[in-house]
Amino acid sequence: MIEVAIEGDFEQLVQDIRLKNNITTAGMLQCEWDFRVPDEEAFRDDLHEAAGIGKRRRRKVRALIGEGNQAYVDNNLAKAIQIMQEVIRIEPHAVSAWSVLAQCYEDQHKPKVLQLQIMAAHLGHDVEWEYLA
Repeated sequence: MIEVAIEGDFEQLVQDIRLKNNITTAGMLQCEWDFRVPDEEAFRDDLHEAAGIGKRRRRKVRALIGEGNQAYVDNNLAKAIQIMQEVIRIEPHAVSAWSVLAQCYEDQHKPKVLQLQIMAAHLGHDVEWEYLA
């Protein structure tokens, strides 16, 4: 009984929209949902920030890369590896994180050095390909 009433209300709403705008069903949705965001760039920034990407994420990645580089310079390779892995988890396209991670692995004579170097070269479009070959 309630479902019939809801269905009737919905049908009445659709009919009212059609009559009010004097448009066809195909054009109805386009007309109702087609709108422009006044400040699209600000909207996208807000959307990225709400989703956890954008400026805040870039700042965090840069800070972590700096911290990881400092750990590498201080010869704290375990900490540098941990930080760079976190950077890669957050931003997989961070070329410097792949490079530092590869250097840490190379310094510790760990396997997968070549794979890490290839990732860094691939992401950075680097001329290091000759060296890796």
